[in-house]
Amino acid sequence: MENRVIIVAGATGGIGKKTCALLARQGACIVAVAGNQKKLSQMKEELNYDERRIVYLRLNLRRYHDWGMVAETAMRTFGRIDVLINCTGVIVPGAFDTLSPSEIELVVNTNIVNVLYGIRCVLPAMKAQRRGQIITIGSLGSIVPMPFEALYCASKFAVRGFCLSLREELRDTGIEISLISPGPVQTPMLRRESTSDRSTMAFAQRPLEPDAVAKAILRIIRKPSREVLLPAQAKLAAFLMSVFPAFFTAAYPLLNLIGSLRLRSYRRNLATRTVDASMEPLYD
Repeated sequence: MENRVIIVAGATGGIGKKTCALLARQGACIVAVAGNQKKLSQMKEELNYDERRIVYLRLNLRRYHDWGMVAETAMRTFGRIDVLINCTGVIVPGAFDTLSPSEIELVVNTNIVNVLYGIRCVLPAMKAQRRGQIITIGSLGSIVPMPFEALYCASKFAVRGFCLSLREELRDTGIEISLISPGPVQTPMLRRESTSDRSTMAFAQRPLEPDAVAKAILRIIRKPSREVLLPAQAKLAAFLMSVFPAFFTAAYPLLNLIGSLRLRSYRRNLATRTVDASMEPLYD
């Protein structure tokens, strides 16, 4: 990992921040990108990493021009781009017909367009190098339906289809495309989901810690693979629901009940920490 040039998009989020910390311990050269300057400054202070090995960029990654600045900065500062890790994401829970046009645009632009722009901007450099690696954080929601989070699922279905297709398109180019599809993770996004009584599928499984996803990212950098599902025990359920769609229809009442109970427990625990989930930013 030492001296590899790695772009981390969404660097101040739950997964991105843990990933940057692990990469710093391994001696990587990091381009940390996020949309919140205050969080970037806090991260810089907490990480306290050799400034010759890290660049902090506050940019809006929903804009193609800003992604171009990311790629340009990485090449100008470090001379190459070895890995792109896309950790950005947003969710607006609730019934689809209650979402505003601006909320729909936010989810589509953050979860889909953002990913397309980022990959489009780093591919020319990676093709010129004849090597590179792109890792995208997807979701089990790209395989398992999530009622009342249909827009989020649609965005993750799109990203999964894109990554799996692009992987074959780039066969024999030296560029690896990998997808990590985790279940719920203890991040601000999950806290936002907890504000909706109907986001029960997000709590049907016990949430992972961001560390678990960050460690999976490092494993994929060392040993590339097409897709990793987290946690490991989710593989069977994901397989059944993708091959036998009727299985989900039969299982949903039970999953909804389990999710409802865990959602209540999560809210109680959240209340003891005095965290106001409704104040979490939609996009970092």
